[in-house]
This record gives sequence, C-alpha cells and structure tokens, in this order.
Amino acid sequence: MVNRNLRNVSKLLFAVIVFFCTVSVGCRQESSQKSLFERGRGLVVEGRYASAIPVLESYVSKHPHGKFASRADFFIAKAKLGTGDYAGARSQFQTVVEKYAGTDEAHKARYKIALLDLVQGDRAAALRGFRELADHPDGSLAPEARVMARFLSAGQSDWNAP
Repeated sequence: MVNRNLRNVSKLLFAVIVFFCTVSVGCRQESSQKSLFERGRGLVVEGRYASAIPVLESYVSKHPHGKFASRADFFIAKAKLGTGDYAGARSQFQTVVEKYAGTDEAHKARYKIALLDLVQGDRAAALRGFRELADHPDGSLAPEARVMARFLSAGQSDWNAP
C-alpha cells in the first residue's frame, strides 16, 4: 500500500515537472519571438529602416503564424516606405491586407495604400480607398478616411500632391 502511494506520488510529481518544463519552454519561445519583433519594431521607431527590414523579415520567416506576425509584416511595409521603396511598401501593405484580412493591421495597411495613391498622384484611387475605409466605421482610421474622402470629393483643384 505504501509502495503504491509512493508510486502515485512519483507519477504526479513527474507530471507536474513535465508540465512546468513545457510551460517554461513555451514562455521562453514567446519571449524570444517578442524580443526579435521588438528589436525590429524599435529600429523602425528609431528611423533605422534599412536595418529593421532584415530583423522583421527574420521574425516572419521564423514565426509565420507567431503572435506578432501581422504587426511584423506591417512594420516591414513601414520600413520600406521609410527607405523610399514605395513599390515595395505598397506590395508589403497589400500582403498585410491579404494575409491578415479583418485585423487592425490590414485596416491600417489599406489606409497607407490610399495615402500612397494620393502622394503618387492617383487621386481617384486614393478617393476609392478612403471611401472604402470610411464605409467600415469599426476600423480605427475610419474617421480620418472619412475626412480624406470628403476633402478629395470636394475637388480641391488648388491642391496638388507632390
């Protein structure tokens, strides 16, 4: 009887140890993922765009379904925009829209695409983009999109995008 109880306690202790080791490893992996993402995001915030891109791309390649994947892809697009790679930025923002439809990052990416259209002189495409965003009032940038759509609809002929 004592032997059986001792075995049961040993099994329980083993199960507890395995559980905590598994949780600990999972926490370390998430911490490592966050660290890599945060490093890349920090480089973007500091304006070190070219340095940020490979760090964030590394995160996405190592953790394509990671907790920060949508944000990392979005920050890659912002970094490309910061380097002046407008075609690359547009493509990356479009990737965010397609990969993460329905997320706040996708909503923000649509807004950035509309801004790119405006800056590059395609007012009609910009207006369409801002109107689409304004039609989805649950998005965080819907109010700004509504203002931009109203501005572009007013036919501000004296305003020219650079």
